[in-house]
Amino acid sequence: MRLKTLYLLTALISSAAAKYWMEDIPHRGISPFNPDKSYTVFRNVKDFGAKGDGVHDDTDAINTAISSGNRCGGDSPCAGTTTTPAVVYFPKGTYLISSSIVSYYYTQMIGDPTSMPVIRATQNFRANGLGLIEANPYQRTGYLRYGATNTFFRQIRNLILDMRQVPGAICGIHWPSSQATSIQNVVFRMSYDPNRHQSGIFMEEGSGGMLNDLVFYGGEYGAQFGNQQYTARNFTFHGSQTAILQIWDWGWTYKSMTINNCRTGIDMTSSSVGSVTLLDSHFNNVDIGIATGRDPAHKEKPGAGSLVIQNVQFRNVSTILKGAKGDIIKGSPSATVIKRGFGHGNVYAPYGPSVYQASDASSFPVPQALTAGEKYYERSKPQYHDTPARLFLSARTYGASGDGVTDDTDALNRLMGDASKRHSEGVVAFIDAGYYRVTDTVFFPPNLRVVGEAMSSVIMAAGPKFSHIDRPHAVVQVGKPGDKGYLEFSDVFVSTQGATAGAVLIEYNLATYTGSTCKLTSQSTPPSGMWDVHTRIGGFAGSGLQVAECLKTPEKLNDVNAKCIAAYMSCHITKSARGLYMENNWFWVADHDIEDYNNTQISIYAGRGLLIESKAGRIWLVGTSVEHHTLYQYQLAHTKNIWMGQIQTETAYYQPNPPAPFPFTTLNQTISDPNFALDCRAKMGNGTGAAEPSADEPLMLTLADSLPGKPPCEMGWGLRIIGSKNVVIYGAGLYSFFNNWSTSCCQEGFKTHEGVLGKCQARILYIGADPLSPSASSQGSTKSDTLDVSLYNLNTVGVVSMINRQGTDLAYWKENKSGFTDTVAVFKFQNGRGTGSAQRRSSGEPEDPYDGYGDRDDSSGGSGTGGSGTGGGGSSGGYGAGSGMPGLSWGGPRGFAATEGEAGYLCFGNWQQLCGQPPQLAQSSNPFGPPSSSPFARTSTAVSSLSPVPTTGGGRMSIFGPGDHVTLDRASPQPPLSASSSSSWRRTTVTVTVSDSGSSIYPSSTRKTVTVTVVDDTSMPTPSEPTSSAHKSTVTVGFGGSASDSGWSFLSTEPEATRGQLSTSESTKSMTHSPTTTSRTSDGANATPGSGTPAIHSQTPDESDDCGGDE
Repeated sequence: MRLKTLYLLTALISSAAAKYWMEDIPHRGISPFNPDKSYTVFRNVKDFGAKGDGVHDDTDAINTAISSGNRCGGDSPCAGTTTTPAVVYFPKGTYLISSSIVSYYYTQMIGDPTSMPVIRATQNFRANGLGLIEANPYQRTGYLRYGATNTFFRQIRNLILDMRQVPGAICGIHWPSSQATSIQNVVFRMSYDPNRHQSGIFMEEGSGGMLNDLVFYGGEYGAQFGNQQYTARNFTFHGSQTAILQIWDWGWTYKSMTINNCRTGIDMTSSSVGSVTLLDSHFNNVDIGIATGRDPAHKEKPGAGSLVIQNVQFRNVSTILKGAKGDIIKGSPSATVIKRGFGHGNVYAPYGPSVYQASDASSFPVPQALTAGEKYYERSKPQYHDTPARLFLSARTYGASGDGVTDDTDALNRLMGDASKRHSEGVVAFIDAGYYRVTDTVFFPPNLRVVGEAMSSVIMAAGPKFSHIDRPHAVVQVGKPGDKGYLEFSDVFVSTQGATAGAVLIEYNLATYTGSTCKLTSQSTPPSGMWDVHTRIGGFAGSGLQVAECLKTPEKLNDVNAKCIAAYMSCHITKSARGLYMENNWFWVADHDIEDYNNTQISIYAGRGLLIESKAGRIWLVGTSVEHHTLYQYQLAHTKNIWMGQIQTETAYYQPNPPAPFPFTTLNQTISDPNFALDCRAKMGNGTGAAEPSADEPLMLTLADSLPGKPPCEMGWGLRIIGSKNVVIYGAGLYSFFNNWSTSCCQEGFKTHEGVLGKCQARILYIGADPLSPSASSQGSTKSDTLDVSLYNLNTVGVVSMINRQGTDLAYWKENKSGFTDTVAVFKFQNGRGTGSAQRRSSGEPEDPYDGYGDRDDSSGGSGTGGSGTGGGGSSGGYGAGSGMPGLSWGGPRGFAATEGEAGYLCFGNWQQLCGQPPQLAQSSNPFGPPSSSPFARTSTAVSSLSPVPTTGGGRMSIFGPGDHVTLDRASPQPPLSASSSSSWRRTTVTVTVSDSGSSIYPSSTRKTVTVTVVDDTSMPTPSEPTSSAHKSTVTVGFGGSASDSGWSFLSTEPEATRGQLSTSESTKSMTHSPTTTSRTSDGANATPGSGTPAIHSQTPDESDDCGGDE
């Protein structure tokens, strides 16, 4: 009995003594560049007098814990700094506050996740800010304390904010913020009385950012969001009047939202909303799921209010989507699932724009390798809540000083080696706050967990091994090529000090094999992960890359200070890597000195941003940003299975002085560097025929480009996708604000000295094959071409051509204006269909009526092969075969939808449910516009509006009518008509009759005749896939030529699942096709795997998880 009692007593004492590791470990962290050597990074609020007993007022104690030391905040004369980071820790308890907790710059507020502390506002709460937590207070001047777009390096996590006793208006957190910021695992408890005007989060400015794992109870608004861009993941709302009020944005991506018992789910009716992307979510018992203010007839802002929805369930939702003129999508008492997707905005598939409202499968592919259960994989940052403090190995105990001076290379390598060897014990390598100067590579062996002290830990490269611009050298190397294993890496910065032109800050080689199934399941080893791992190049104390060394010099032409060439590349995910989840990563080359009160601008040069070459892929980029690199920000080269959510870029502010690639002038073909000399001097497929520069011609500002205003071309790409497939991008903000440090070029109405509307940059997004430049001769070759790229809600600033596909400019800013940004809702390119090289109008033709930006009515179509055949092209139709998106209902290019039904938009799919009556499409302004596979949209096309279209070259012509979309082509080498010489058939007029016999709405007697002009001839293959017997629709085309004309081929634009088989007769050609459907099926767990410390399964290569394809 005595032994048993002793055992129980010991167990109770041990349990009581076991605290969250962050509270329990020794805190040895320092801020070495702070002049106050006694400065403390870690602060436990109870050490400053907070009781946490739910009785005493803890306001003053908490604010003292935050402000203690020479911190940046309050009345201190600073706009930002990296020398005063603070981790403010809340042990479990209930903390009463009677006024706002005011956060300072570079503050991490962290609660105990094992027993989340409550911060409760008293009934007599006096708001000396806008919220319980005031992260950026307004000053008497009316301005925020810190500029919202320069408010970096802050976190709030593991707290419960209770404002139910406050009788009036209040928010939980006031959060105008930018990159490298996050709110994670926070609960907001508000009054259910809407007259109190309470809100969980209020955010009105900034350029973020990451929000995840948040729960909202009550409130007039669960959250009010206004910011350039953000990624928000895993929110739950209960009983809010409006769950999310979108005040304004350029682009927001919402994933895994659950909205219960609210009047309105998402209110995006503001005319200042650019785009919203919503996926993998549930709406339950909601009156209005989404309210939109989008007006597709708005000629000044045709791209505004773009909305993309995928895999969202609406259960007992009265109206799923409500527009200004009525219900766009009606709900039902039972569940309505938009499984594969819905779009509302401008589309390019790959040509456009066409205003659309759509719901179909082929437009929203879901690569299986990126999913877990019924949705895309996701995983929150591990907090090691069940790992005891004794399993954290401190860098300081391994001899690392973290003082920014001592060489800590060996100490860090010993730490990583030991932590890897003891991985099975659950050991974590802990990098205490400090600056760890390294003169050689820090190697992360396979099977390793690394965590910093809440973004106060910096690995900083310096010395000759990193100094050579043509000999790249890794600062942090994760695995060797061919290594297999697992990594968790969080809350650490990797940086450089001084001239380190050869530094590759993160080289990631590790292959993580997730198991034998295609989708991830609860039995899978989760992918490796990097959360809040950032690269910061220049602009901070101790970097040797500040105002004193690297002040901008816009008055000097092509002036580069070699001491300010600070990195070769920020992050390289190599060919051998696979299985990596990245969340809230910011790879930043400083544009200003953070320590300077005036945020004085500086010129720092880093060659490349994030390069992904993984052959197997399975890479997730969630809420990532890459900024100010010379050659590109993101580049995907010969990779696959890539998920990107709300990526964000900025072009280097100094460009084009000097122009790219300067100072990185050595072209590295091994890693597919862009060749700007070819990209820009060859005119990117604009057909001007300008001569190449001579070998001795300097790459200065002598830019020549046929785009209006001659915008600079030799500037870093925002996103470059080369020879890659299964790439899905849910939100992208690609921005170019500056020319040689001037923002004039991105302002509304900016005109060049020639009086032409202009922009900062010619092009910012490239998708295509892998020759040294997009203008190389292999355009259109699907053997090397990009396959399967889907991009939703692209937003650009300061760019003329928003999308360049294999040398052809596809989307222009004026067609997609959305306010300050320009927005494309959907860009779709799949399986090589309807793509390739194309021809523009020759210089002798009349000026384009659309301000020289290329009239989409006679734009190029391309000649890429693959898919169902060769795409329609030349300069005649403008839409290649295969370029249509089945299931869409189309208006004309730059045209607007008819005002039909209750919505005032085009109808689609199940029109009885969605629109209330048969659709009647507006007449297309382009008679050879894109097709639709929807039988309703297809049969209602206004064919009578078709008219002859003059052509100037190319070899294909696309038309569509009640039955289908048909592409005419000439078989080579025989001319299609019985003529003795090519001159007699170079311009051949044929009459095309299209009839429909497969529609229940339009009878088989419907017959329309159009006249088209065909020029030139090009051979193309014909489809050979068999057809099924379901719902055959026959398209018959008759000729006005000889019965012996046997040289024509006819091609369908159906997706792979619905391609028809070609059959021919001597005088007519008839094509049948059978629409089929596919549905998502689930195998595996519904829950996201890997929420805790994962079990590492066998890392034996198993190619069965390299599935990659669509479901």
